[in-house]
Order: sequence, then structure tokens, then C-alpha cells
Amino acid sequence: MRNTSLALVAITALGLSAAALAEVPADKRAERMQQRFEQIDLDGDGKVTKEEMSQHRVQKHKAADKNGDGLVSQDEFSTMAVERMRKRLDRRFAKMDANSDGQLSQDEMGSKSERHFQRMDSDSDGVLTLEEMKAGKHHRRRGGRD
Repeated sequence: MRNTSLALVAITALGLSAAALAEVPADKRAERMQQRFEQIDLDGDGKVTKEEMSQHRVQKHKAADKNGDGLVSQDEFSTMAVERMRKRLDRRFAKMDANSDGQLSQDEMGSKSERHFQRMDSDSDGVLTLEEMKAGKHHRRRGGRD
């Protein structure tokens, strides 16, 4: 049972990491992947062994297990997920907050929408057809981001 719990936590953590990576541009994904690799590569030799991966998994589990009982409860798991989401949202907010005043103006919030519109407007005529919108939605589902 304990091994099953550990496996589920590891699989879920990897899934959350993959989802987080899909939210960022390719160059940032590569940078974050490098950082994660370096965290797992404990001896810094440029290779990740099964033992290093196992130790990393144990460290992640211990970090999530706030009460130290050796198990990650639903509350502990939710706390871990919320903390990750909060960090991601904080990064996104900071990126949108062009003047760094801690608030988003209409222009700051709308800049992403404008970029998305421009990307979907494949013929650059200033209007979107249903086909362009469908193509844009399909692009986003396949991992394309603004």
C-alpha cells in the first residue's frame, strides 16, 4: 500500500510538472527542464541514475508529507498542488505586470489577448473567421501557447 501511495505521488507530481511545462514557451521549458535535471542529478555528473531519481522521489514525498506520518493525505497533496499553482500564477502575473506596480491595467491584461488574436488571424486581415478560431483553438490544445 505504501509503495502504491509513493508511486501515485510520483506519477502525479510528474503529471503536474508536465502540465506546468506546457504552459510556457519552448525556451523557458528547456530552462526549467535543465533546472529540474540539475535538482535530480545529485552528484552533478550530468547523468541521472535510478538511485538519484529514487532519492528525488523520496525528497518530494517528504516535502509533501507535512505531518511526517510517511503518507501524503489528500489535504497535504492539495496544499502541495496549490503551492505549485500559486508560484505559477505569481510568475504569470509578474510577466503581465509590465510596469511592476503590483496591479494589472486593462492594457496589461489585454496584451495577451491581442497577441493571441494576431496569431489566430492567419491572413492578417484584422478579422477572425470561424476557421481561424478553430485552427487557433486546435493549436493551443496541441501545446502551442501565446
